[in-house]
Parts: sequence; C-alpha cells; structure tokens
Amino acid sequence: MAGTGACITMADGTTMRLPPGCVFRPTEDELVVHYLYRRAIQAPLPCDFIADIDISRHNPWDVVREEEKTNGRYFFTRKENNHGDHRGNRAAGDGFWRSEGSDVPVYYNDGDAADGDMLVGMKRTLVFHCKSSPSAQRTGWVMQEFRLAGASLLPCPVMADAAADGSNPSNNCTEATITQ
Repeated sequence: MAGTGACITMADGTTMRLPPGCVFRPTEDELVVHYLYRRAIQAPLPCDFIADIDISRHNPWDVVREEEKTNGRYFFTRKENNHGDHRGNRAAGDGFWRSEGSDVPVYYNDGDAADGDMLVGMKRTLVFHCKSSPSAQRTGWVMQEFRLAGASLLPCPVMADAAADGSNPSNNCTEATITQ
C-alpha cells in the first residue's frame, strides 16, 4: 500500500501534508546556508517549515509531539546570554540544556572545486537535564543547535543570492540559532 506522505507543522501552527516521497530533511550545511543565514539577514526563506519557539519557556516534550520524535523538529530560537559572559542561558521548563562534547564545524561547498569547503556554521549537541544542578537527571532528549560562523567567515559570493537588495550580506549577519 502506498504511503500518504509526510505531515509538516508550519511556522504558523497549521499543518501541511506533503505528497508521498516528500520529506523535509535538509543537510547541516543546507540548514545553515539556506535557512539560518537567510533568517539572520531577514531574507525570505525557501519555505515556511521552521517555526519560532522560545525554547527557554518549554520542556522538550511540550515542543516536539510524539509523532515528531522519530525525525525531530526544526525551529528557530534566540540564544540568550547570561549577564556578563558569552555562555548561553540554557534554562528551560523544568530543567536545562547541557552541552555535550565540543562544537563541530559545518562546511559548505558550492560545487566549485577551486573554492573547497568553507566554514559557514557550528553545531553543538545539547542534552536536556531535569531539575537543577547538582541533582540534575539526564534525560533522553537531545537537541542539535546550529549557529552561524563569524561574519568574516561568510564571504559574499557564497551567500550572494540571499540578499534581495544586492547588499553585502556578510556585513548584516547577526547571531541566530536553529535547533533540531
């Protein structure tokens, strides 16, 4: 029996059924280049599949429904810094997100072999812990956080189509986060 396609929750909360065989599963570099970067410079996104969620106000099980757990869910959230330092505030719902391991670089290759791979972002794995430190209990909830690399590492030619007005997008980059 043929499948009925995937059901995607849109940014406005409505759902859209994709035809059989269609799935929203971008690669890491596609997330950074085509979604996060464009969002940071306020350019139109290729599609409206990624919602805005203030992750600090929710437990992960309130954000990702049971039927979305297998493939995860993508969303934009703002990174809030603690006062006086550069570490992000990871408090959320009934617990907090703790970083696991080190940041992993995300590279993009536009197909021009002469350019090679360019660093466009960083990925960090976060695990949700219930309660507060030191009695925090690790849960099975894992999140991948993506952020842009420094603006100087995002040359204009790679992202030239992202700025509709022809301006230099590398001068307009702001820090933003996308998580899965």
